[in-house]
Amino acid sequence: MKPVVVSTSLKIDLGKDASVALATEFQLYKAGQTYLGEIFGKDVPFIKPKAVVEEKLWHVHLETDLVTKRWDRLASQEADQDRFTSDRILVYTMMGDFYLQPFLLLTILDPGHSQMSDPIFMRSLVELTEIERSAYARDPANEDWIIVK
Repeated sequence: MKPVVVSTSLKIDLGKDASVALATEFQLYKAGQTYLGEIFGKDVPFIKPKAVVEEKLWHVHLETDLVTKRWDRLASQEADQDRFTSDRILVYTMMGDFYLQPFLLLTILDPGHSQMSDPIFMRSLVELTEIERSAYARDPANEDWIIVK
């Protein structure tokens, strides 16, 4: 399984225990060891703006209390992944230029859709990615990072 790194900014937002739990669940999800709609839903790369696409940022919808019943129904119908949507969205990327190519969990957007429709905000995600990637490159062993291997 690929390692998962939680950005320092997301760790501050969630706290250590919740960051470890999210990274662990994300790693299992990406390894195909959880079922669709358990925690994660629609999972796609961003298609705009151009800077975000070039940075290879992705987003996955997260289950919330507002969608649990619908997601459970969709899961029982073996519905297409694109139907598992919510307004809570995890933004991530893969650090392909680092050893083992870990995933980097950047931030959670909530409400996600309104933030994703703001091009200025979306470009700020590119800056966040560059800051986090640079910090990780300087000191990946720093205890500030949450890393699930």
